[in-house]
Amino acid sequence: YEKGLDDLKLVIDATLDRYKKECSQIPLSEMLEEIDVRNTDGIYQDVMGININKQFIPSNLTSEDK
Repeated sequence: YEKGLDDLKLVIDATLDRYKKECSQIPLSEMLEEIDVRNTDGIYQDVMGININKQFIPSNLTSEDK
């Protein structure tokens, strides 16, 4: 994941720069879509956090927090 984050950041930055030039009159809310997917079935047990260096780290969650 860590290696892919740099590529993802580059793509997002380039996309935002393009939209700043082409779509400066369109409200940001019209370009975003809210996605709310929750782990209600408990399928995913491993939870990762991210530190200030944008690296994935083990989470401090306990089983009660999940």
